[in-house]
Amino acid sequence: MYKFMPLNAQESIRLFSWYAFGKEQPSEDHKNLSENVILHCKEIPLDLKVLGSSLCDRSIEVWECALRKLKAIPDNKILEKLKISYDLLPDDDVQNLYLDIVCFFVGKDKDYVVTILDGCGFSQ
Repeated sequence: MYKFMPLNAQESIRLFSWYAFGKEQPSEDHKNLSENVILHCKEIPLDLKVLGSSLCDRSIEVWECALRKLKAIPDNKILEKLKISYDLLPDDDVQNLYLDIVCFFVGKDKDYVVTILDGCGFSQ
């Protein structure tokens, strides 16, 4: 089993903010929500990156909904926390495309994946 060191509070806010806002600190209107997301991610880098990316450019209502879901998940259920980002994908087609990519293209070069998906009628 891999043991990792969680990030400290300052590192967590910086990592999350880069993915959620493209800068080192959250915007003032998202500061409290960001701190709560980080608190419930338990400073786990993967959770912070994935949820930050998923919440980027989303409305406050989406943030609040994601936070409610996050609060309901026990700390040791990391995959359930990551599933929140999957649930935030816009529709079933995008979710299915995501599943295709993670099932069939793990470890493949990005250009290769894009070429295959373009050939199947998906555009960038």
